[in-house]
Order: sequence, then C-alpha cells, then structure tokens
Amino acid sequence: MVQDIIGRLNTKDYTSYMERDLLLNCCITKEDIIHAEDILGPNLGSLKGNTTCKTSSKVILNICDNLPEGLLKVYSDVIIVMDMMYINKIPFVITMSRAIHFRIAKII
Repeated sequence: MVQDIIGRLNTKDYTSYMERDLLLNCCITKEDIIHAEDILGPNLGSLKGNTTCKTSSKVILNICDNLPEGLLKVYSDVIIVMDMMYINKIPFVITMSRAIHFRIAKII
C-alpha cells in the first residue's frame, strides 16, 4: 500500500527509500519488503508502468490472383495489425487494416 502511495516505485528503489529513512514515521524494513514480494509477488502498478510490448516479425502474403486491377492499384500495400482483447474474460482477436480502416473482432 505504501509503495502505491509514494508513486509505485520498483522494488529496488522502494528498498533504498526505506534503508535511507526517507519516509518519516514508517516502520517498514527492507526485509518486510522482500518478504511481501516473495509472498504476494511484485507490485502490479510498478510492473504495468515499466513493461513494454515486444514487436513481432512481419508476415507477408501474396494472394492477389483474382482481385480487380483498379483495386490492386489503389490498395496494393495494405498493412493489417492484430491484437487480443478480453471482454468479461472472453478472448477476442482484433484486426484492423491501416489503409482502409476495416476492423474485425472475432471471438476465440
């Protein structure tokens, strides 16, 4: 709780705050912080602010055999992005094309 109040520091910074007595009238020790992290796991607030998504490799498909010629000239380079979304713990795959802004949501 104190870690959330003081700005959701990572565990290293939080323990250094407590070792140097930067918080007045706080009886939490470094051992308390280590034991709490062992029991409860790392603070989710500090994890969410410090983790990043990794970029994936591109998938290139060439399936333009039976498309009209005019459509191929206008939209010859369509980029589709994909992500997962959960609504009430139900997983969905979301896709969107960047050029024509066509979106699809499909339940898994």
